[in-house]
Amino acid sequence: QQQQQQLQPELPALHPQRPTSLTAQTPLPAPIPAASALPPKAADRDRVMKAMAEQRLNSEAARLESSLRSSAKQSHTAAPLLVPDAETFALCLSQLQELMKSHSVVVIITAAVLQRLDDLKKGTDRTAQAARAATRYLEQAFRDGDKGVRAQQPQEQAALSTAHMCMPHQLPVLACSKFLCMQAGGRDDVLAVLTKDPALQAAAAAEGVQATSLQSFVRSLKKKR
Repeated sequence: QQQQQQLQPELPALHPQRPTSLTAQTPLPAPIPAASALPPKAADRDRVMKAMAEQRLNSEAARLESSLRSSAKQSHTAAPLLVPDAETFALCLSQLQELMKSHSVVVIITAAVLQRLDDLKKGTDRTAQAARAATRYLEQAFRDGDKGVRAQQPQEQAALSTAHMCMPHQLPVLACSKFLCMQAGGRDDVLAVLTKDPALQAAAAAEGVQATSLQSFVRSLKKKR
């Protein structure tokens, strides 16, 4: 028996193996990204850019507004604040750019004007082309932190004293203008609504805010110089 035990080969001890997980052997497919992580559609590009621009502009806008209010109280030579309607901004962009580059004015773009530009650019006529060019300019200006133009801040709107006959998309322009005029102590030489619409001009006058066309504003600015 001892000889048989010596001749019998030693077998390795067998240990029960744990079952191998299927997950460890077969790689799972990559998870599908959530809808919010997908790249935005081309149609939403403008809105995404506007939101980004407003976020980047908040700190600079607060500093600039504080500086403008302080200088407006101390000097009659402060750069006027201009609040254009969408049509004026789109169709008179080159003239406004000249004023902004010369630091003669600061242009305030309301949220309603951004939305109106988005509506106007759908088409092939002159106004649609101008609205598309104006939107591209604003995207670039906001990214660069151009001090000649800035977006309306959320708190920059005042209650209107009465109902007005102008178009609904123009009322936020008037509410923003009235707020800025009140902040400037009611002085009409530091703020103006830019529009050719007689209804908006009449509504502004009723609220104690100056409203004029860009051409008339430029003429009055040259006379002051």
